[in-house]
Amino acid sequence: LPLNRMAWLIPLLLGLAGLTVLSLGLMKLVIAQVHSGFLKGKHAERTRKRSLSDSMQEIRGIPANTPAELENFYNKASEIIRGLAAEKLGDGAGLTPSELKHELSVAGDSERHASGLSGLLAECELIRYAPDAIAQGRDKYPEFLRKFEQLTQTH
Repeated sequence: LPLNRMAWLIPLLLGLAGLTVLSLGLMKLVIAQVHSGFLKGKHAERTRKRSLSDSMQEIRGIPANTPAELENFYNKASEIIRGLAAEKLGDGAGLTPSELKHELSVAGDSERHASGLSGLLAECELIRYAPDAIAQGRDKYPEFLRKFEQLTQTH
């Protein structure tokens, strides 16, 4: 049967117009998501988790046999703990462990997480600055690493 060009051209144009309207609507939704920061938030969260994972791998790889290696381990752990606190506070560089706990609680962090971070930071500070504490650091190393890993997994 012969077909008239007008018989199929009008439905084709209507279909293309419908697809154009649908694609414009989808583009509008994507642009709205980008402007709302949703995608930036997801990317920032993935980056934070990757960075935390990299940091955990790094301190797991630090040997803890000599006093210098132990000191390096606790210095790096302290940096990571302060970095975790800085995510909530913006900056927590000069805070003592008790001040850090208080500021995290005020900023809305859970009591358990704030206590855990401040406790680990207190251990780091004790081992880094107390005389003859490196021997304690060697003894506390496995337990510290376990607590640290537990705390960073829940964060």
